[in-house]
Amino acid sequence: MHEDVSGNVNQMTYAELEAESAKLAGWLAERGLGVGDRIACMLPRSSQLLVAVLATWRIGAVYQPLFTAFGRMPWTIVWGVPTPSW
Repeated sequence: MHEDVSGNVNQMTYAELEAESAKLAGWLAERGLGVGDRIACMLPRSSQLLVAVLATWRIGAVYQPLFTAFGRMPWTIVWGVPTPSW
């Protein structure tokens, strides 16, 4: 269960979390992402964030969180030349 800052509650069972992360992992893999790829996400703390992290790990990719407090800043300044695969 997760409650956001607005008071909205989202509940997922372990089975739902497993199913959603498997679905997203399949979607990522269909797009050619896999072992060693870097996948960046800018999501607030939520059950959707957990799904994204688990899906990324499921395909052997590296999860790269983007800190949301600064909004949309030019990430190439932060990372330099390396960029996420997707």
